[in-house]
Amino acid sequence: MVQLYPTGFSLKSNFLEIDGIRIHYFDEGEGELTLLMIHGNPTSAYLYRNFIEKFSNKFRCIAIDLMGFGLSDKPPSIQDYTFERHIDIVEKFVMSLDLQKIVLVVQDWGGPIGFGVLVRQIPRFVGLVVMNTLTSPIVKLPLRFRLLFTGIMANRLLLNGYFQKLAFSKGMVGRLANEDLQVYMKANDKPEKRAGVAAFPKMIPTAKSHPNHHLFLQIYSKLESIDIPTLVLFSDKDLVFKLKDGENFAKRLARAEFYPIRNAGHFLQEDNPEEIIKHISHFLVKITP
Repeated sequence: MVQLYPTGFSLKSNFLEIDGIRIHYFDEGEGELTLLMIHGNPTSAYLYRNFIEKFSNKFRCIAIDLMGFGLSDKPPSIQDYTFERHIDIVEKFVMSLDLQKIVLVVQDWGGPIGFGVLVRQIPRFVGLVVMNTLTSPIVKLPLRFRLLFTGIMANRLLLNGYFQKLAFSKGMVGRLANEDLQVYMKANDKPEKRAGVAAFPKMIPTAKSHPNHHLFLQIYSKLESIDIPTLVLFSDKDLVFKLKDGENFAKRLARAEFYPIRNAGHFLQEDNPEEIIKHISHFLVKITP
């Protein structure tokens, strides 16, 4: 097994096989609620290490590596990855562990994937925390992103590691410590390990004609009708997802509160974990039985 984590990293690795794919996850602590944390592209469950350290003394904290990321299996073909397959795997993960009283914590692609699971398994969920993610069935991408990662050169740029380098250099306000950056980079350090990274930009429904639009529409329409306590946190310096996106999303949900996270980029869990943890702590107090 690849040694991803820095010396002294204390979280224990767990594995569960789902549909022939070995999924890696952290599972720490116990309590009345279970915090299920889902990352996006091109990160991993490691993104939530600070959250787990803070909350595992009161709650069960689970952070999953999506297929293609972290220490989970990485099928080598881009065609192996679909939006619906990601949802199916995470749903089966939740059911295999029989998770109940879940507070779903999501960011980036963890959003739509987690929402897809939530709307299929509503009785299992008691709360939702949403950070910098896709907020509607049609996503308007910045021109630079569209040209680079959905155009004719996209596969080459995505498979050769350019997306990862750009994501961390432009996706943060601060500078990620090298030992932490290497956790993300080493997990997808070869073209044959980057198919999952390359697949996600192609899944974004940028028009009604996109094959994922109908499923996104179903998920988001149902999500907006569910009366579940929700905390929406968007950062002020994300180049893709704007504060207004998060604020408008919160208004469309049945029971949501919105807070801006200042001085943070796309990877707000890395830029400003302390402020996010403060907001989540207050939110959990309100919904803990």
